[in-house]
Amino acid sequence: MVATSASYRLSTRTQDVWRFRADPSGSSAAPLIDPVLAASGLDAFGHVGTGPVTLSVSATSRLGSTAGAVTVTGIAWSADDGAHWTDLPVTAGPRTGTATARLTAPATTPWVSLRVTATDALGNTVTRTLTRAFGGPAAAPEGHTGALAISNVNIENVALVATGNQELTADYTLTDPSGTAAADLVLYHGSYDRPTGMLIEPSRPVCTPLSAKAQRCTATLSTQDLLRLGAANAGTWHLAVVADSATGHVEDHDVATVTLVRKAHLSTVDVTPEPVTKGGRITATGTLTRDDWDGTTPSGYAGRTVKLQFCKGTSPWTTVATGTTDAGGRVRIGAPAPSGNGRYRLAYTGDPGGPTLSGTDGVTVR
Repeated sequence: MVATSASYRLSTRTQDVWRFRADPSGSSAAPLIDPVLAASGLDAFGHVGTGPVTLSVSATSRLGSTAGAVTVTGIAWSADDGAHWTDLPVTAGPRTGTATARLTAPATTPWVSLRVTATDALGNTVTRTLTRAFGGPAAAPEGHTGALAISNVNIENVALVATGNQELTADYTLTDPSGTAAADLVLYHGSYDRPTGMLIEPSRPVCTPLSAKAQRCTATLSTQDLLRLGAANAGTWHLAVVADSATGHVEDHDVATVTLVRKAHLSTVDVTPEPVTKGGRITATGTLTRDDWDGTTPSGYAGRTVKLQFCKGTSPWTTVATGTTDAGGRVRIGAPAPSGNGRYRLAYTGDPGGPTLSGTDGVTVR
């Protein structure tokens, strides 16, 4: 099984190689041995720190007792995706077909691959290889091989709401001599190895050929369950890409960024006095809030600059004054009274994703 994807950084390849003598009558199951591996000492992201990891193996035959005793014959590890292997001392477990080994990965190791071998009393064997079974102490490196390239990456900068699903689109160009490259995208918050949030691409991108060697692709990223993000996940997110073709491979951890903000809301502006005397002053009040991913209701958005805008008839909106929100998101803005009747609104433009506008309040001038 092979999993090449930006959202699957661990266990990217699982391979079993069996050597066995089958029953020519076909009256029994194939004498295949199935090893199961487990590792203790990993964090929630499947990475190891500087301490040792205990590897546990349990191997059983599909023939059951007919195959006789099953023995784990070897446990090896690799720091370079299986190009070189190092055997570990193996300790037989308390039950037939079980064994353990301990591994302390060097600080320079980004990935740990594992290989296990086992045999039964009939001479049947299995070799199971797990590429990138877990992460090591070092940060994961980026990778570029061959002529494959990704360029001109654009991702929309939007404000997210706290409930429901939203979608973000990303566009990019893939260039490769074969013209058949494919890419997988993931948007993550935190570090690439230990993300604190992740938005995935639920379907394949839509690509349009630009030439025999290049294509322009559009991918859709789904927010899935935003309530699980939490307010701490607001801020800069990074776009990672894994691309493959017949002639190359690209793994980039940070090809673009997007700022995810908790969506802001402005209450309808209230302008007093009404009516206003020509040549006097008006006072506009309102409240700026933003979605609270840690709760259920919007919370006050403090310390933000809010604009008071005025419009007469069909004329464009113009900013006449500004104010700063207090700890509860409330803002109070004073300004000279207009020369004629019109409408006021509040506008906040400090977050990505376009302006946040309030409802309007009309004023009559006497």
